[in-house]
Amino acid sequence: MLGSAEVPGEKRARELGAALATPALIPRLIELAGCLGRDDRGPVLGALARLGATLPRSTLLALVSDAVSGHIWDGDLDRVLLLAGPIEEEIARVLDRLDPWSRRQVLLRHAYGRPRGWRAVVGVLWRRWIDEPDEYLARFAGPGFPGAIRTMARVTAALPDGADVWAQLHGFPMLTIERAGAAEALALPPHQLLGRLGAARLHARVIEALGAARQVARSGSRASLDVRLYHAAQRVLRALPEIGRPLGDLLAAIELDASTPDELIAIALDVDRPALLRHIAGELGVWRTTARLLAHRPEVQDIAFLEAAARSCDAETAYHALDALDAIDGPLPATAAGRLPGLRLAVARARRGDRAALVAVLDATRDAEVRVRADAVRWLGRIDHDGAHVAAIERALADDGPVVVDHADDDQPRTPVAERAAIALGAVAVARTALLRRYFTVQTEACREIIQGVLAEQPGAAEPYRAWSPFDLRPRA
Repeated sequence: MLGSAEVPGEKRARELGAALATPALIPRLIELAGCLGRDDRGPVLGALARLGATLPRSTLLALVSDAVSGHIWDGDLDRVLLLAGPIEEEIARVLDRLDPWSRRQVLLRHAYGRPRGWRAVVGVLWRRWIDEPDEYLARFAGPGFPGAIRTMARVTAALPDGADVWAQLHGFPMLTIERAGAAEALALPPHQLLGRLGAARLHARVIEALGAARQVARSGSRASLDVRLYHAAQRVLRALPEIGRPLGDLLAAIELDASTPDELIAIALDVDRPALLRHIAGELGVWRTTARLLAHRPEVQDIAFLEAAARSCDAETAYHALDALDAIDGPLPATAAGRLPGLRLAVARARRGDRAALVAVLDATRDAEVRVRADAVRWLGRIDHDGAHVAAIERALADDGPVVVDHADDDQPRTPVAERAAIALGAVAVARTALLRRYFTVQTEACREIIQGVLAEQPGAAEPYRAWSPFDLRPRA
């Protein structure tokens, strides 16, 4: 599977072979890394990094030079630097050939460091380049680099207090703390703000900032929105939720309705969960967002709200409320409106031992609607602990259509039934042959990546898709 000649299906076979490679194949992988083209060597480099290999000096420098000449530092260079040995200065000299704009892209791409030689190389680059007068790089370098501190101090020394200087100095409290107006601009870390302003003044300033932002948003003109101040106020409430109490002041500022950003509703839940759930009235968008947020972290104190939401005629609200009630073994309604909420109710009952409900879940794997089929397969894989329904899940693995798009994943094309089936079959040893066959015939790259991760026993490869919601799926245009 790791040959280099291109024949029909060879590229997919090579990608799968790289994902399944063992340490015994490291010499062959190194050979392929040096001879494959840019479009084909990514999986091989990824396999070498996974196996803890280090590329020979000549191969490493050749690949770095090729990445630089092709301006492909956002992909190939990532993988190559993971395989760097103790030759950071040599690699840095190759990268010195980049123009200033490209240098910025390299460092911004790698600002947060990675393991082994990759981090060491980036550290060398920061030390070589940080004294260039580029405040954008300095902000990403952070206060851990003395050169970054010097650059930011030089750039901001002459700036008057205002939105621009606070945006520049975000992350550099040692440069901000002595500036006049820093506390009122919420430009200091939350606990320092509490010490400077006191709880009452900090509460008032945060409420004022969020209220102003909401008014700007309602006006339809974002030109005058101080985004930094808006995010600073949110940061304070996440670190010090008690500053948002009493909740009535916060709710008056953000004015709960369909246009309220999800992050503000989430913050209100953190500030005073019971008070928010009591306050929510008939606004459908707020109910839907709140039910979805509660489904991720339900608590027994939410039951009254969740019972009401589970009876909603809005399918998404009811579904997420049932999700939360199931997670905390809460009381279930007698019925649910809509096919997806009805399925979710059947799942909850099946998980509590209701055999008739399990039959309903099995029937839903053949439903006419792709979202219902996909969700039924997902849940069947979670409740079929004894493997009694592997045949039904294997059948779903062959379900190719219709192809839809995932609104929560940049509208990527998806075959959700096959994807859910692949994840469910990951724990079933006898299903590996079916997964291997299916790998070469799936219609979407997302499904192929999931199967590859499952076969390679890399749970993280499929993990991003586990948070998937059937309500994020849309028909493909």
